[in-house]
Amino acid sequence: MNPRERTMLIGAIVLLGAIVFYYLIYTPQNAEYATLVQQRDAAQAQLVHDQQILARAAQVQQEYDRLSSFIRTVQSKLPGSKEIPSLLTAMEQLTRAVGVEFSSIRPSPPKPYAAGTSAANGTPAGGQPSGAGGGTAGGAAKPPALQVEQMDVGLSVAGTFGQLVQYLQRLQDFPRLITVSSVNVSPQSVPGQASPKLSVTLQAATYILPVQAGKGH
Repeated sequence: MNPRERTMLIGAIVLLGAIVFYYLIYTPQNAEYATLVQQRDAAQAQLVHDQQILARAAQVQQEYDRLSSFIRTVQSKLPGSKEIPSLLTAMEQLTRAVGVEFSSIRPSPPKPYAAGTSAANGTPAGGQPSGAGGGTAGGAAKPPALQVEQMDVGLSVAGTFGQLVQYLQRLQDFPRLITVSSVNVSPQSVPGQASPKLSVTLQAATYILPVQAGKGH
């Protein structure tokens, strides 16, 4: 074999090797690499999606816990139906504790509390928080709604201006939930009285749990 033929043979062998390398090694590995890159990108996108779901789940759980805590706080301020006599007695004792003259207390029969009414119509102080009535994001279960009754109470008391201010402040901090819808004040005319007294008629409302909801309260 002369040098020219040997050179051509070597060139053919190199060319054949390059073709074999390209089609049997490089091309399959390059395709596998592209597939792995696609799989990596898809996995990263799925990871981001899952992280967003977890973040929303944490927010939903926090909202659920907040609403549950709010309901427990409100429920602790709502006496059961059987506690009405002791509640009225506590309201009477409050007047005597601040030195106000107690004239009368006139409770009305309990009636179902209409949720969603304005404060002027008897909504409890510190009413339902924003978003509490519309469910939580992500379709999480809502805390059970409270079945509440409203009992209107009329109070007539008398005392000095300072005593009445203190009485209203104490009534605002009363352990049970009480809202005052109206206050009528009129002066008392007592001859020889050093400190003028005022007669006050209050229209208030308290909120109670019905018998079935108030068991064990």
